Amino acid sequence: MRCTLALTSTPVNTKYQDPNVFLRTMRPPSLDPLEAEAPTVELVNPTPTVGRHAVQAAAQRTHLAHDDVEALVVATSEVVTNAINHGRPPVTLRLWAAPERMVAAVTDRGEGPQDPYVGLVPQPGAASGTGGYGLWIAHQLTAVTYSRDTEGFTVHLLAGRALT
Repeated sequence: MRCTLALTSTPVNTKYQDPNVFLRTMRPPSLDPLEAEAPTVELVNPTPTVGRHAVQAAAQRTHLAHDDVEALVVATSEVVTNAINHGRPPVTLRLWAAPERMVAAVTDRGEGPQDPYVGLVPQPGAASGTGGYGLWIAHQLTAVTYSRDTEGFTVHLLAGRALT
């Protein structure tokens, strides 16, 4: 018995965009409504350690699972470290706490990374042990968004249940 495969042409996806173009041109996501309110905590030029402690203290106002809080603690520490090492001072950490979620926003006066893949894949320095995992770790642990405005570059971290 002989089988014959009929080859057909693959349809072209006319909506396909090169990932590099897509990431550079996509609209920034909306901010969490919590960020329209006064923050629970606002720190200027915190160290990563102070940032971690602030997240842990603010989390006491929530019903978040321990693992969600710890993920936000680590992600915040990584983002504060990045802002100190790669951004421009001052670095500001703002925290908002609600029963089901927390938002941390870290802002510095720099323009932020220009690589559209930053945070989505480890950076080149990661393989040599010289850094490059910070934003990637934050993406693995929390929902991460970025924004740029007259204040500078902000990384927004969400732990818990996002609003739909």
